[in-house]
Amino acid sequence: MSDPHPDCPICLFPGPLAALRHVAAWADLTAAEQFTLLAQLGAALADGAAGFTVVVDHGHFHLRPRGAQALRLTIGSADPLLPLIAQGIDAADSVDLAVAFAMDSGGQLIAPWFRDLLDRGGRLRVVLGDYMDVTEPAALYRLADLDGAQVRVFETGPGSFHPKAWLFRAAVRQGAAIIGSSNLSRTVLTTGVEWNCRRRCRCCDAGL
Repeated sequence: MSDPHPDCPICLFPGPLAALRHVAAWADLTAAEQFTLLAQLGAALADGAAGFTVVVDHGHFHLRPRGAQALRLTIGSADPLLPLIAQGIDAADSVDLAVAFAMDSGGQLIAPWFRDLLDRGGRLRVVLGDYMDVTEPAALYRLADLDGAQVRVFETGPGSFHPKAWLFRAAVRQGAAIIGSSNLSRTVLTTGVEWNCRRRCRCCDAGL
């Protein structure tokens, strides 16, 4: 119950207010772990945090700041992109992704969240580029094999295709977008130095 979970982004990149073990409830923490988390909570409140909400994402207990900022820049390395993408998919009913390149390492890493989205009736649309022949066929096959996913390849010909964007939409008309430098690979999503900006806002069918 407490071992790191391979598909849990919080286990991979625990924030300052996340249980350091993969547990689903406050009661599963030891007294020492509870006191440590309370101390971190007190420090965050002293720094001006407005409050926190108890959240269990991917079976992992953690605290999420209330009114999290609408605009967020992530720069990779110690501030990876994967947790933001996982949060977006978990909260969304529809996900659109456009990237120039896709590697199978990235497809394998993100596939569990895509499958969860599709299993609960969500919509997934992906467009990849063949620019410079960088996209790996294995990545394309992996994404195309996701039951219900809509996957397309943009043929660049003599031109180029270089977008990197995620759009997340929810039935409650809340949404988010991530736009930046990241294509789809394990390194890009976890340890690579990448700059991406996430914007949360209300959305409609026409866009964010």
